[in-house]
Parts: sequence; C-alpha cells; structure tokens
Amino acid sequence: MVEHRSEKPGVDSSILSPATILFPNPLMAEKTILVADDNDEWRALVSFWLKGQGYRVLAATDGKSVIPLAEKTRPDCFVLDFELGDMTAADLIRQVRGRFDGVPIIFLTTMARAMMHIPQGCMPEQFVIKSQSSMELLAVIEDLLKGK
Repeated sequence: MVEHRSEKPGVDSSILSPATILFPNPLMAEKTILVADDNDEWRALVSFWLKGQGYRVLAATDGKSVIPLAEKTRPDCFVLDFELGDMTAADLIRQVRGRFDGVPIIFLTTMARAMMHIPQGCMPEQFVIKSQSSMELLAVIEDLLKGK
C-alpha cells in the first residue's frame, strides 16, 4: 500500500522489510552522499538504499541545512529533492555549485516535467523520478562517481 501525504508520494513500507536485499559495491564504500528531502519517508528510503550499497549517508530535512552539513563533511554527491519546501531547486543548486564545484548533483522528483522549470545554468547532472525501486538512482550515482 502506498500512502500519500502533502501531495507527495509516500513510501511502501514493505520495501523496507528484511526481505529487501541490496548488495554493497566495494568500489563505492568510501563515498559520502548527502540526501536532502523534506519527506521523512523518502529520505529514510533513499538513505536505506544507499547504505545498503555501502555509501556513507548524510541526511538533511530541508534546503537551508544542506550547505552547513556539506561544509562539515564534503560529500562526493548530492541527492536533492526537487521540491524542498523552504527553497527552490534553482536556489539550492546555485548555492551548492558555488561552494562545491564539480560535485555531482542529482534531483529526485515526482514530476517528469520538472526539468522544464529549471533556469539556464541551474541544471543538475541528472534527474531521477521517484519510484519504489532503487535501481535507477543507484545506477546514476555509480555512473557519476566512477573515477572520482
């Protein structure tokens, strides 16, 4: 069953069960990913997926906490909710790029048309549509972090 709160998709809690098997990628074990999502369930789910792959995960609940957390930890990649309640995606990407040039940014979104609403110069490396599967997000992160 999928719950819906605040017009954002919920997370099917059954996918967090012990039956969910993820295989860590030893090549990514030392990488740190900063996840920002104002939806507790999505933030927990994405963190679960990433930890299952051996990544170190830092979690932010809103846009304004991303930069201070990142300055303390220097993440290797940002996974940011496109619809953080306190900041626009464009504002957040400008701040991240201004301080962490070269660190890949992935926007998670429920809207396939989200990329049409990003001003020139504020595009992330990738958009990933929120879904109940970790496969796409994990593949994108691994691809962006190869060779780093």
